[in-house]
Amino acid sequence: MLGFKKKGGPPRPYTHAPDCKILTLDPSFEAPWQEIETGLWGAECQCGKEVLARATYRRSRSARPA
Repeated sequence: MLGFKKKGGPPRPYTHAPDCKILTLDPSFEAPWQEIETGLWGAECQCGKEVLARATYRRSRSARPA
C-alpha cells in the first residue's frame, strides 16, 4: 500500500539539517509527526520544519453501457 499509515504520519523519518545540535547530542532522536489537517503532516525540530501532504486518489465511476 502506498501513502501514509492511517495513524502515525508519513512512513519516513524527519530529515534533520546536517548541523542539527539535537541530533549531535542524541543520534536516536526522531521528531514526531503531527497531523496539522486531514492528510497534512508536519514535524519540527530546532534545526527546521518539514511539512508533507498525503497524496489523495479519487476513483471515478463511469456508467457502463446497458
